[in-house]
Amino acid sequence: ILVKTLDSRLFEELSSRWEFGSGPDPHCCWLNFRVQFKFRNPLYNELSGLFKDEVTKTMIGAFEGRCRQLYGAPSAPRAHPGHAA
Repeated sequence: ILVKTLDSRLFEELSSRWEFGSGPDPHCCWLNFRVQFKFRNPLYNELSGLFKDEVTKTMIGAFEGRCRQLYGAPSAPRAHPGHAA
């Protein structure tokens, strides 16, 4: 799933990509999430570096929370083999 902001006064570029792949068993999947952004204001770009990890963690946490509500507890470890947790 690719999401792009096409018309924004705040961002010059804003996109996120959600890639789903087969998991270790038929009842789970791997998820790779990437976000890329650039503010129109150079000062905002400098400051955003301080918060990007927290924003990303919040987005992933919300996604995982909704998955738990709909499907129950995870059936596989959180990190994909070969990737950092």
